[in-house]
Amino acid sequence: MQARLPVWVGVGGTPESFARAGVLGLPLMVAIIGGTFERFRPLVDLYREAGRRAGHAPEDLRVGIGGPDSVVAKAHHVDQVLGGIDRLTFQMTNVLLPHAAMLHSIDRLATDVAPRIRTDAAAARENVSARPSP
Repeated sequence: MQARLPVWVGVGGTPESFARAGVLGLPLMVAIIGGTFERFRPLVDLYREAGRRAGHAPEDLRVGIGGPDSVVAKAHHVDQVLGGIDRLTFQMTNVLLPHAAMLHSIDRLATDVAPRIRTDAAAARENVSARPSP
């Protein structure tokens, strides 16, 4: 049993959604689908200020965007839930993102995310094949 469920509030880009998450004192998961990270700073500041005014401790007002660890975890979850997948597709189109940043994201997928998914999938297949037959 845990004292508090690990709930994060997913928000897009409206100031009201950021402020609401702050008032509730829930961690914030920012869905940055387009644009630069910098444009979300005022909204994150709004979240923290709304949380502070509602009496929540700064350490409870956490912010996330999802990185390589969460991409790997989500890929494994989808693979398990669907009984195995063969391909992942990522939507990477963003005309506002500088080309170098897009290339960096693609590089992270190739050098960090994909190898971890492949290694974990291979280990899972080995575990399944190593089990004794019923």
